[in-house]
Amino acid sequence: MTTFTIIIPTHNHADTLRYSVQSVLWQTRQDFELFIIGDGVPDRTRQIVAELMAEDARIRFFDFPKGQRHGEAHRHQALQEAIGRFVCYQCDDDLWMPDHLETMAEMLEQTDIAHCMQMEVGIDGRVVSSMFDVAIDPDGIQKMQTSQAGFGLASGGHRMDMYRRLPQGWNPAPVGINTDLHFWLQILAQPGCRYASYKWPNVIHLSSVPRKDWSVEQRVAELAHWWGKIQTESARSKLVKLCLMPIHNQLFRAYHQPVPSLSAPVAAARVLPATPSQTKPLTPYQWQTRLPGQTPSYGWEYARGKVQLGATQALVY
Repeated sequence: MTTFTIIIPTHNHADTLRYSVQSVLWQTRQDFELFIIGDGVPDRTRQIVAELMAEDARIRFFDFPKGQRHGEAHRHQALQEAIGRFVCYQCDDDLWMPDHLETMAEMLEQTDIAHCMQMEVGIDGRVVSSMFDVAIDPDGIQKMQTSQAGFGLASGGHRMDMYRRLPQGWNPAPVGINTDLHFWLQILAQPGCRYASYKWPNVIHLSSVPRKDWSVEQRVAELAHWWGKIQTESARSKLVKLCLMPIHNQLFRAYHQPVPSLSAPVAAARVLPATPSQTKPLTPYQWQTRLPGQTPSYGWEYARGKVQLGATQALVY
């Protein structure tokens, strides 16, 4: 049975595709089909994709002419042929940790749309990350609508049955909003939408925006460098620790301040005595959040129980 349909849209990043595809193929969950969706690609991309398809029969190539904006309509057309229960997206120049699909499967069994955190790699090699949870942040929807915050293409996914219910599906976004956020907002606007934010980084994002003047050789060399750095579990753990320690420190300082001085989402929370079931380690998808107006499910906890917000208290909204 095919659980996942993986979509990789691509336009002119031919040589970086090898690494992004490889980070899909090394997943602990192997029950997927992989659609590479070309949006006016050069012959070099066709050559590389042909080689990849020869190596793995699960890969299909949709060779479309250049479409409007980022060729979003091509994604919709390709999804009409998809057989996966869940849909996840990978960028043609990003990397996934090997348990990304496993994590997404656990969340999407219980939700309609979910995402993880991503590690942002700067052009100077520094790695940072941040949390986003549209159900906790009272301004979350507005931030997404204005492209101030949200979650990227490679970190999100949704159920296929939810996609079938959308009024449009993938379509060119209006000017002024990120195309991926425009799509996620469609799903979040559906009545009864179930949403989860996984507060752990499973994606390495190397934005093409600050690298727009880089040569192909520079982009490939950088991806090769980061691909090499995550080949062992200890190296991945070290990278995640580097990313999360500043956030851990911020959470610790915020938690130990008087409630009135906390940030808006946390200040609006109620601190209640924890029940025994709330004190045992829980993974983030078990502490899923709901959109404003819906009944909260459990509460909020941070990433695999590695940061406890108090030993005898649970923070709920």
